[in-house]
Amino acid sequence: MEKKKDVQGLIKALAHEDVNVALEVVGALAKIGDTAVEPLIEALRDEHWHTREMAAITLGEIGDPRAVGPLIEAVREGCVRSGAATALGQIGGAAVEPLIRALKDEDGNVRRAARESLGKIRLKKT
Repeated sequence: MEKKKDVQGLIKALAHEDVNVALEVVGALAKIGDTAVEPLIEALRDEHWHTREMAAITLGEIGDPRAVGPLIEAVREGCVRSGAATALGQIGGAAVEPLIRALKDEDGNVRRAARESLGKIRLKKT
C-alpha cells in the first residue's frame, strides 16, 4: 500500500489490533507526507479510538501546520488527548496555548505529554 500511496487503505490499517503493524503504517503514512494530511485529519474523527490515536501520532510525524487546529480539538476531548498533545509538540507553533491548558488535564498521561511537547517546542526555538 505504501508503494501505491494508498492513503485510504493505510488509514484503515491504522486500526490494526497489533500495535507493531499500526506503527509500521504510521511510518508509511509519514513517508507519504503531504497527500496524507487531509485524510489523516479526517481520521481524527474515526469511530475507533485506536485509529484516531495513530492518526494523531502520524500527523505529528509529518509536522504539517494544517493539522494544528484539528489536533487542538483532539487535545480538548476524547481518549486521544495524550497522542494529540504529543503531535502538537512535534509540530510546534500555534500549539503552545492549548498545551498549556492541557497541563491541567485530569489525566496524568495528557499532562506528561503536554509538558514534553512544550519542552520540544522550546528547544526548537533556541
